[in-house]
Amino acid sequence: MSNNLIDEERDELVRCVNMHNDGTIYRQGKLFSTGQNYYLYDLGTGKVMMLDNTIYTIVSDLLNIRNKVTYENFLLNDKYSLQALKELMQIFITESIFQAYPIDKLYNSSHYEFLEDEINNNLQQIILELTEKCNLRCEYCVYQSNYKVCRDFSQKEMTRAIAKRAIDYAVQHAGDKIAVTFYGGEPLLKFNLMQWCIEYARSCFKDKELTFSITTNLTLVTEEIASYLATVPNLSVVCSLDGPRDIHDVYRKYENGMGSFDNAMKGLKILTKAFKDSKNVISFNTVYAPPYDMEKLDEILKFFNSLTWLPQGTSFVITYPNYGSVDDRKEYERLKKNHENDIEEKKDKFNPMWAWTKQIIETTKDLNAKETPVFVYNQVKSLLNIHKRFISEKPYPFYPFLGCCTPGARRLYVSTQGEFFVCERIGVSPSIGDVFNGISIEKVRKHYVDEFVEAFEDCKNCWAIRLCQMCYANIYKENSINRDLIKKLCGYKKDEIERELVLYHSVYEHTPEKLDCLNDYTIT
Repeated sequence: MSNNLIDEERDELVRCVNMHNDGTIYRQGKLFSTGQNYYLYDLGTGKVMMLDNTIYTIVSDLLNIRNKVTYENFLLNDKYSLQALKELMQIFITESIFQAYPIDKLYNSSHYEFLEDEINNNLQQIILELTEKCNLRCEYCVYQSNYKVCRDFSQKEMTRAIAKRAIDYAVQHAGDKIAVTFYGGEPLLKFNLMQWCIEYARSCFKDKELTFSITTNLTLVTEEIASYLATVPNLSVVCSLDGPRDIHDVYRKYENGMGSFDNAMKGLKILTKAFKDSKNVISFNTVYAPPYDMEKLDEILKFFNSLTWLPQGTSFVITYPNYGSVDDRKEYERLKKNHENDIEEKKDKFNPMWAWTKQIIETTKDLNAKETPVFVYNQVKSLLNIHKRFISEKPYPFYPFLGCCTPGARRLYVSTQGEFFVCERIGVSPSIGDVFNGISIEKVRKHYVDEFVEAFEDCKNCWAIRLCQMCYANIYKENSINRDLIKKLCGYKKDEIERELVLYHSVYEHTPEKLDCLNDYTIT
């Protein structure tokens, strides 16, 4: 090969230098390292390419926009050879690297031209808030007076008339599949209404694929309730359980301060026994609250694996409390102080749950193994975003609506008073209609399309836009978007995505067969 750049290679280098100098190259891709190899993630195509040391240095210099450079700087730079420049420019040309289209706006066809059709004809899940009452007062719960993002507990309850209207709405607007979910408060406080809703829904959706789910703290489960739930086809129960008594009872308490562990375990045993000959599913949602340390996570996993009477492969997902729901500033300061000199592991140690998940992934032979009583879904979730990412030969001109569902279609949250909201996870947010008048397409477009796109203006300069799963949840105020919170979460999301890229490719280097099971999962 000639030592001189051919015209095509020269033009490509000039293009990259110009993007470097005007600052637009930063969004084109992301360099990362597993410790064994260097990689480049390309925004335009979604491709990830392994780089040798010399080419890594060139790309690193291109992405470092602090100092302007010239075409001649690259030709004369002693750090890399002309041959390496030629090789890199050929890669960029043939693989369409660093050619991502400018980001005009976030776009999904289901948020624009097909929005009304999706809302009217493809409702997938309706979530009924049966009550705002709860028999517990968990200290990290979003429904408390000192957490302003969501409502407080109240005496409001859904009536049968409201529930009927909500289900009737779903009948008119559901697609081929529909899920009916019961939420609270503690929905078992309104078990009679739940039972009525299930039977009414079963009578209405005879030509649809119908599923049910309930989220419960387990303390109100009786043999009567469990026996009935076991007879309902395609029902799943998400159980809120934080681990052994000494962990669970720190936060999950009754109003008088007494821990709820004993009653929760009693309810779980009753439910498990009733479901023994049923195809219905039990899973767990565990909240990992301060103090944050790896040993605590090990205790939680050990506890769940000790429940040998659970069906094999019962899954649990563990999460941090919602941002701002607990005052964990002192905890973060403690972590920061303990690891301020630990440069290599600082990020992992500052995020113990990530370090713990990473450790499980690296030491588990089969990520989809179900031989233990409890399957840790976190280990799949942390890799799935990268495995299922957008990849194409040529850059695609549109950029997704981040991790947002189609508002009013993917799921519809119905409050006790019959108001419609986009999701149960959002908290205080603009209503999009009610059971009496249906969904207002205008409100959906205003609050969950136009205002959302406008609030994410910084996405136009972000390399992670195709991998970002930030959605509507927890970034709204009653009448608008909380832009200050978006800015706080944005840096965290990019760090999270970079960690996922590193971990995924580290697994791929050493045990690529582990990743095969990810083909069986979808991002939800």
